[in-house]
Amino acid sequence: MKRLILLCSIALLTYIIYYDLSRGTLPRAEEENIMAVSQPVKKETFKQLSVKKGESVLIIINKVNSHSIPVPLETAAEDFEKLNPGTKANRILTGHSYKFPVYE
Repeated sequence: MKRLILLCSIALLTYIIYYDLSRGTLPRAEEENIMAVSQPVKKETFKQLSVKKGESVLIIINKVNSHSIPVPLETAAEDFEKLNPGTKANRILTGHSYKFPVYE
C-alpha cells in the first residue's frame, strides 16, 4: 500500500513539474507587453484656469476631469508641474492662472 501511495505521489509530482515547465502557471512576459501596447493611449491636454481661494491643484484637476482623476495623484501633480515649469504643485497662488491637465 505504501508503494502505491509513493508511486502515485511521484507520478503526480512529475505531472505538476511537467505542466509548470511546459505551460506555466504565471502569464508570460510577452503576453503582458502585448496587453500593455494594445491599450489605447490617452491624449493629454490642459485647461488654463485662475486659482480661487481655498482651491488646491488636486481639487481643480478633479473638477476639470468631471470629478474623477484616471491617474494616480502623484502623476497628476507631476503633470501639473510639467505644464507649469518652475511651479510646484503645493505652492500655487490664489488669483494666478495655471495650466491644469485634462485626461480623456
